[in-house]
Amino acid sequence: MATLENLPKELLDMIANELRPCYKSLMSLSMTCQSLRPSAQIALHRDVVITAPRFDVLNDQNYDEDYCSRLEFFVRTLLGRPDLARRVRELNISINNSTSVRDALRRDYRGDSDNHVDDGWDDIMSLCENLLETASLSTGLGFNDPLWMKRIRKGKQLAFLGVVLTCTPKLQSLAIDRYINWKSFDDTYEFTPSPISFREMFGNLHRAKGFSMSWIPGLARIGSLRTNCVLAPQFFTLPNLTSLEFGFRDEQYHWHPKDLRLPRPFDANNATSLLKQMGILVDEKCLRDSRQPEGDNFYRYTRQLPDLLPNLSSLDLLVQPVSKDIFNDWYDAILRYGESYDCLVAKFRGQNIQTLKIDTSAISSARQAKRLKPIVSLTDFTKLRKIVAAQEAFFSVDEAFTVCKLPSSIEEIVIVDTTNPVSRWLKQILASIWEYPNLKSITLWTPYDPFDSPFDWRLGNQHDFPRDDEVIDSNSSTRRIDPPPQWKKDFLAASTDGSVWPDLEAAGIQMKQRWRFDLREIGWISL
Repeated sequence: MATLENLPKELLDMIANELRPCYKSLMSLSMTCQSLRPSAQIALHRDVVITAPRFDVLNDQNYDEDYCSRLEFFVRTLLGRPDLARRVRELNISINNSTSVRDALRRDYRGDSDNHVDDGWDDIMSLCENLLETASLSTGLGFNDPLWMKRIRKGKQLAFLGVVLTCTPKLQSLAIDRYINWKSFDDTYEFTPSPISFREMFGNLHRAKGFSMSWIPGLARIGSLRTNCVLAPQFFTLPNLTSLEFGFRDEQYHWHPKDLRLPRPFDANNATSLLKQMGILVDEKCLRDSRQPEGDNFYRYTRQLPDLLPNLSSLDLLVQPVSKDIFNDWYDAILRYGESYDCLVAKFRGQNIQTLKIDTSAISSARQAKRLKPIVSLTDFTKLRKIVAAQEAFFSVDEAFTVCKLPSSIEEIVIVDTTNPVSRWLKQILASIWEYPNLKSITLWTPYDPFDSPFDWRLGNQHDFPRDDEVIDSNSSTRRIDPPPQWKKDFLAASTDGSVWPDLEAAGIQMKQRWRFDLREIGWISL
């Protein structure tokens, strides 16, 4: 009778691969079935996820001890089992500044006792020293950096991550989330992203003569890198990087200004030629005018990127609110700082950008998002072929009716959260169709039921549009509703003109309309 104990190795590997999504089942199987243990360990270490648990307000001192212990055990496994270290392909890890790996390990072994207990920390230090010494001898490079080893002895989580990246030579995808936690004024804890410094991970290794990111085995083959915070400039020079996503909160520039200065183009050694797609997670302060201090910091960081990334062709901008109470706190900021889509786009020089996506789904629920001013012109994006953005990025629903000037290279336009004023913009496109010889497709995404599409609140209420020969009294002739201004009538007239779509299709443009109840659930980057 066939059992798990006597199955061929090929079938054991197949079982382990099928159980990869079921992490706990695979881990339990590796601990109970001796014949499946090698296959299960390989599957477990192929895609590694080490994320910090949710913050516990009632136990704020020890909330991430379990996470630090898992990080320490993972490092110990990789150092003791080089065969498993070579199996790691994807790594998703969270870093927190509150607890060191050493303190968590000591509490894990000793518990509440004050007696000395051998927690194995000295063994881990010996393994780390041997790893760095071996890497230095085999490559002729200075991996045994004193500052790096000093941070490892202190149990710094980023230094341990550097050890992981040193012993995983076949790593292809890396995701890092780093947070710091602090008490707000109302005695509640909040998490905010914290910059990732190369010096915190690898000491002074980057100061070596002729340093290249390919020196580090775990970074040499990475094709996809995602972080929630600002990256050190060295990460932009990964030799095989094709997809990059990082976060930028405006305050981060002041924390580590030296670490965040991008190198000159000739310092990159032309190592970023493969990077074609980049996503940037920004807060709504980046929508402010660059003359404001907050916007200027972001501009100083991003204006150098095109020179460093000459082959970048796809740019995704994901806008997040600074305050959780975006309904009340954001309106004053818009009026005070003049936030607009144009202020965000102006911070980039996009001569080589072919695809531009501006995802404001996180703030679209706030009514004030409709008050953002549109992009004035995208003609500097001379190679732009596709753009995805909210309706307010293309035109303004007001008396001025400011329309974004698109480049002649545009081929596809995707507009999200459309309302009935979009018909007037379509008429504008039709009137100047000769300016867009390459335009092939326009897609309109509406998050409402097509049979109950609401009237745009910026145009007033539907009942505010009486016929010219009608006199409407709201309270038996005591008050009279004045007719709407002409610019509102123009928007209304365009929305009732049924000839716009057929005329655009006759001009060779494929018109599409999609309906969704809530686009915020999927985001806009996939559109």
